[in-house]
Amino acid sequence: MKVPYVFPIVGGRKVEQLYSNIEALDVALTEEHIKRIQNAAPFDPGFPMNMMGDGTDYGFGWKMTAHCDMWPARQAIRPTN
Repeated sequence: MKVPYVFPIVGGRKVEQLYSNIEALDVALTEEHIKRIQNAAPFDPGFPMNMMGDGTDYGFGWKMTAHCDMWPARQAIRPTN
């Protein structure tokens, strides 16, 4: 959700668990699901990431040193079937 091409797969020790993880790749969350998950708890990336901005705008230090344009957030790829 935060990055487009990352598929977290919980490690397993059996072939059946691998098959289950592969089947989970077909699950597609709606925008409402994603917003609910992201708003479940506040997220603070901590130092030094919090100096770079909150994702909606660049931090004060960046703005003082350079002209930066915000790129639109990339959307995660979804199953096609």
